[in-house]
Amino acid sequence: MGGRTRHLPSAAKGEKVKRTVMLCSFIPLLSMLASAAAARGEERPEVLHVGTVAPHIIGITVQAGRIEHGEQVPFERQPGDEINDDAKDRSVKRNGKLLGWLLGREGNILFTE
Repeated sequence: MGGRTRHLPSAAKGEKVKRTVMLCSFIPLLSMLASAAAARGEERPEVLHVGTVAPHIIGITVQAGRIEHGEQVPFERQPGDEINDDAKDRSVKRNGKLLGWLLGREGNILFTE
């Protein structure tokens, strides 16, 4: 990237070109992230803010995805529930799908996925 600006006579001009090149290099990356997210059925990444951080640095804030936290709910065992009683992982499957993990000594609290 630096080789593209060395031939310019003015440093001020060169700095502007460097920033433009860096931003242009970042755009294909955002495009790849957006395509990958769309292929998985997720929301596309969103550019929240673009601004200069220092004379030679551009800051770009991107939000890609979100975190969904599980819940702790009372667990009521149902016929057909599969409980893995391993000491490290007390997972619960219902109808073949992971439902969550048992918590507490009695295992009466379920941490959902």
